[in-house]
Amino acid sequence: MKLIIGPAAEGDFYFDRPYLDELFWKKLQESRNLSIAAPRRVGKSSFMLNLLKNEKEGFHCTYIITESINDPNEFFKKIYKTLLSLLNTSGKFKQFFEDVFKRLEIKKISLNEIEFGRNEINYYEEILLLCKEVKESDARIVLLVDEFSQTVENIITDQNRDTAKNFLHQCRELRQSPDVKAKISFVYTGSIGLENLVLSIDEPRSISDLGHFTIPPLSVEEAKQLNTQIIDNDPVKFEPKARTYFLQKLNWLLPYFIQVIMSEIDTICKEKATSLITPAIIDEAFTKALDNRSYFEHWLVRLRSIFKGNEFSCAKEILKIAATQNGIDFYKLQDVITKYNIEDAAPLINILQHDGYLVRDEENKKYRFNSPLLQAWWLKNIVI
Repeated sequence: MKLIIGPAAEGDFYFDRPYLDELFWKKLQESRNLSIAAPRRVGKSSFMLNLLKNEKEGFHCTYIITESINDPNEFFKKIYKTLLSLLNTSGKFKQFFEDVFKRLEIKKISLNEIEFGRNEINYYEEILLLCKEVKESDARIVLLVDEFSQTVENIITDQNRDTAKNFLHQCRELRQSPDVKAKISFVYTGSIGLENLVLSIDEPRSISDLGHFTIPPLSVEEAKQLNTQIIDNDPVKFEPKARTYFLQKLNWLLPYFIQVIMSEIDTICKEKATSLITPAIIDEAFTKALDNRSYFEHWLVRLRSIFKGNEFSCAKEILKIAATQNGIDFYKLQDVITKYNIEDAAPLINILQHDGYLVRDEENKKYRFNSPLLQAWWLKNIVI
């Protein structure tokens, strides 16, 4: 089987949805700058890497990941180095780059690295100077910034909220600078919802200029196509109606969850020396997946990273009730919030929804787990 679990899917492992590419370019042209919203493990990084290979004419995409950065100047340094490497290939700005090399004492420059000799460089100002000079570049540069929201959270945690607020406003001012917006678009994404993060520090204005692009879970038909792509030339096949049973049991059709269960199915089929996937094998695959903490441990790690103290205890109890009782009704939810003295629970609930833990069920007046698979794992490994 053609399986990939963990790394971003690329090439033959990537499940392409061309209509999403078309929508992305439409949204980018409308808004210039975007925030990609999607639950965890829906394939945001894979989508961006695919954009690199399928650029729209007149655009040049470049991908950077800023997950470990916890300082604003380090973030702008990474942006500056990326732009400098891209634009240095043009002979039109030879004199400008010679001056930059001397002023910043650049020792080495290549496609992958730039070494500066000077310390204490204000890279935000250098970006503005660079864009003022090279605003007439041939194609619009699209900076795909992965894990940007993690960078913001790192700054909040390792420095303070005021530094994070100032950083967010610097990013906005950079996007709004005439010389920058003439030729550069920023696309931010990450496993943490940017909108909820800025709300948690009372700075929604800092991203009010961003357009929003959503990557939805797979439709039933798309999930069937992904199954076919995974099986590829393997002799295994689904028993009649077993494929439907598989999708109904999974319910929330994330590519990651499909890959996880198909991997377990592949192992079981090899162990049993069978090429026929039956409902019994599907059930066994689900059970085996729940025993592998590495598949879902990041969901708990994510909670620990963003919620502290009473907020973490509150979130954990909400999920415990939702797991054991197939949902938590609105009244019980309020009781839990009151128990832990959470004054403003909206950001907490929004994060639990955005990250894919819970979905609001209006008909039954409750929140329930998005994924029966994640619910079963939570019930088995976290609820005690």
